[in-house]
Amino acid sequence: GDLGHMNSVQGGEITPTEGDCRYMAPEFLLMEAVEAAQLVKADMFSTGMTLYEAASLKRLPRNSEDSPDYEKLKQGWLPPLPNFSKEFYSILRSLVHYKPVQRTSASKLVSNPHLNPLATKSKSQLWRELHQTKLRLVELEQQVNSGQQVAEPKKRSVKLSDLS
Repeated sequence: GDLGHMNSVQGGEITPTEGDCRYMAPEFLLMEAVEAAQLVKADMFSTGMTLYEAASLKRLPRNSEDSPDYEKLKQGWLPPLPNFSKEFYSILRSLVHYKPVQRTSASKLVSNPHLNPLATKSKSQLWRELHQTKLRLVELEQQVNSGQQVAEPKKRSVKLSDLS
């Protein structure tokens, strides 16, 4: 997120410098006191704007002189992303809502089934899958130690949602 200050991640001397207003939550631009509890929601706005910029492949405007869309973006209005799913677009919109209390929290973001399919599996299901994987690993180790040819696993098609 961008709370108005940034540091280089390249190393060297750490000296905070002014951040980039492109990603700054609109409540900071009002020049009024922001409740400490809402700071995490400002980070969610910054995350949403960063993701939108990456997905749209368009540089966000710094101010209304850069683009007439600046004010709309700060109000949480994002132009559609036709190459992405409605679910992804909805997630972005929930991150950049104009009202901080309406923005998605980090915990809800990481447990969203569209971003993290494992979030929908029960604990017992995950434990079962872990146990099956451990049994397969022991079986493979036994085959290797006995000098047997290790059977190649069956090829299966993999969906994008399986890769998390």
